[in-house]
Amino acid sequence: DLLVAKRFFNCGNGVGEVTAAENKLALISEITRLKSTAWLLQQFKDLASVKNVDISQISAASLFCETNFRTSKASGLGASATDSAVWLVEPRRTKSVEKYSSTLFHPPRDDQIGITLSAFAHYVYSSDNQKLVLADIQGSLVNIGGIDTVVLFDIMHHTSEQDSGVGDFGPEGIQMFATQHKCSYMCVGLGFDIINGQIEEEEDE
Repeated sequence: DLLVAKRFFNCGNGVGEVTAAENKLALISEITRLKSTAWLLQQFKDLASVKNVDISQISAASLFCETNFRTSKASGLGASATDSAVWLVEPRRTKSVEKYSSTLFHPPRDDQIGITLSAFAHYVYSSDNQKLVLADIQGSLVNIGGIDTVVLFDIMHHTSEQDSGVGDFGPEGIQMFATQHKCSYMCVGLGFDIINGQIEEEEDE
């Protein structure tokens, strides 16, 4: 299978100014976000199964870190760099990417996949006592074992401590979700407390 390798060119301090240490820290934070998102997603799926709520097939991307002790041109590090280059490696996906939310914008959706991911975001917000919000939710539709599955990647978090890495707006980001999210029939079916008292139309027959 084809793989792609990723490193950071901008961690908030300007393009081309990311040190090897900053890149490594940002990549470790990204792995941590995706792994915790994958764990929460499984809990969400288990709840949907117990509540007998039909949700779309969603999965989190698989990835790992690789270290180059001999720097390459692509690493952006000079030959004299003392720190090794660290890359985030993951399976190559289709170029077609669907965004379901952005860093500070959580629009309502009327499609099954979007409604599922919106309900998942609500689950994360509620299950972690409103101290964690998923942001920049995006994914690609991939056929896995004959089943069309949305594979999530590059997920951002907003945390109460603002310590999850790049794109974490802390309490401000959490509040944006709390004021923008609109509950759907799926949130109701899963037993979530209604946010903003707004419920979207019932699922189409």
